[in-house]
Amino acid sequence: MLWPRCRRTWDSVCRDRHTSANQLVFYDLISDFQVSAQESKNLYTRSFLEELNGSSATSLFTFDRRQPNIDVTLTRLICDTYLRENGVTQGDRLSMASSIELRLPLLDHRLVEMVIGLRKAHTDAGQPAKTWLKAAIRDLLPDWVMQRPKRGFSPPVAEWHSALFAAHGAKLADGYLQQRGILSHESARQLSTGPFPQGAITPMSFKALVLEHWCRQMLN
Repeated sequence: MLWPRCRRTWDSVCRDRHTSANQLVFYDLISDFQVSAQESKNLYTRSFLEELNGSSATSLFTFDRRQPNIDVTLTRLICDTYLRENGVTQGDRLSMASSIELRLPLLDHRLVEMVIGLRKAHTDAGQPAKTWLKAAIRDLLPDWVMQRPKRGFSPPVAEWHSALFAAHGAKLADGYLQQRGILSHESARQLSTGPFPQGAITPMSFKALVLEHWCRQMLN
């Protein structure tokens, strides 16, 4: 048990030695981010890489290292990235697709301002997850609800992925992204087969297919 811990610690040290002193440890821990960072240069055409002008996705979480409240900073990062791109957007689109008007109560600006203010005065970084939320609703819910363990679920992602690419993958081979010089001809052909590397959550092939369909929808 000791050796795996030492290995993980050493890997972290090696990673941090080659990153900016102002770069927070954030999305770069996620396997999809790591794969994207490694593969992107091989996927794009040379002209598109020149247009990127050396920009990096890590700029999203690169700040002045003197940030006073690390928990507040991480909350802001999650709100500016995952919550805005995934949580809020998907909730809005999925509900409106079914003609249902959805409200996300925990995003009420007054509640957010209160929580951020509390964190600035009394950090909750060392407490168990959702400690303040559970304390606030203790009188509203029975103990069996409050103490219920988290339950995961495993959707058939591999089957969905295979079905998507069987039906639509060919559109990547000579699609908008390839014709506009974003993806090279070879990478577009490879992505059209739907590769799903081990350990990936949402592989590059799926991201490319979603972007291809988005571009086509916008053009039409």
